[in-house]
Amino acid sequence: MKKKFIYGIVFIVIIITITIRLIQNKKELNKSKKIIDKTYIPIAVLTTKVQKEQMEIKVTFPATIQPYEEVKMFAESSGMITSLNIQLGQQIQKGQVIGTLDDRYLKINLKKAEINLNSAEINRIKLKNDYLRAKDLYVNKAGLEIDMLTAKNNYENAENNYHSIQNEINLIKEQLQNSKIVVPLSGIVSFNNVKNGEFVNIGTPIATITNISRLKATVFVEQSTAYLLKKGDTAQISSTVFGKQKLTGKITYISPVADVNHNFQVDLLVENKGDLNLKGGTDVMVSFIIDAKKERLTIPKNTLMTDREKPYVYIIENGLAKERTIAVGNIAGNKAEVLAGLENGQQIISSGQINLHNGSKIEILKNESK
Repeated sequence: MKKKFIYGIVFIVIIITITIRLIQNKKELNKSKKIIDKTYIPIAVLTTKVQKEQMEIKVTFPATIQPYEEVKMFAESSGMITSLNIQLGQQIQKGQVIGTLDDRYLKINLKKAEINLNSAEINRIKLKNDYLRAKDLYVNKAGLEIDMLTAKNNYENAENNYHSIQNEINLIKEQLQNSKIVVPLSGIVSFNNVKNGEFVNIGTPIATITNISRLKATVFVEQSTAYLLKKGDTAQISSTVFGKQKLTGKITYISPVADVNHNFQVDLLVENKGDLNLKGGTDVMVSFIIDAKKERLTIPKNTLMTDREKPYVYIIENGLAKERTIAVGNIAGNKAEVLAGLENGQQIISSGQINLHNGSKIEILKNESK
């Protein structure tokens, strides 16, 4: 019995010891979970100043580069093509004769007309002399008026016939000239419609000539941009196919009338120089820099807080961070234009904002230079 009593006492002591230990552990755990009031613990931040400066505002639009000059050659006369010396991709020059139409019948008709003209000339001279004699006799009362009038009529008919044949000869010569296929523009043959031996009528397409020494980029801009551009301004042209290389285009045309979408057409001239060898139909991006000289109130873009409906920044008042809602305009690079809500020279927080709320106590580490 005595041993059992001792064992019981020991067991109770162990239980009490374990219980006391568990209670102590619980108190320590509860103490570690207690929320620490950090309201008065300063949060380290960096600051910068709002300032006025020139800010390049860049607006970018998609465009397609097209040849600045491109013409379609048409047959100016009807006939069979007896020669055509062009190939796709061939470089040809303005005024170059690249082919001819069958002109045998025209040459025969020209020869006949020239013979007729010679006969008409002889006849015209004879009838003119006849008329002058009849007129002289009539004036001197030695001839009849009817003879004079008949001679005059014969001479006038001969004169008209002579000029008619002259016009016929000029027309045949023009047709002979049109039977030659002459290049109207220096460039590259980009399309060839016909071949030797084919018969063509007036207006039949023969070939397309493309001049890519100069090209144009056509863009459509909204009216707010159109009113800031003027003829002669330059723009930067880029494309994924150009890599890092940039081109410069000069504005040659701004449409005076908007399209149905209230956009204005703007054409830019691009010189095809360098090693890019630009091709028509290339998709590019055209960037205009507008209002580059105008001073604007700006802040670094990283100072903006945009987790709410309206953007805001943290300003400093009496050592505390204060939220300030602002109106933001253009954003270019790492700069944001401030339209309202801040003043020039005002100090704002540029780093550490993630830990702040309205009224947080702060400790300024240093001022950032813009």
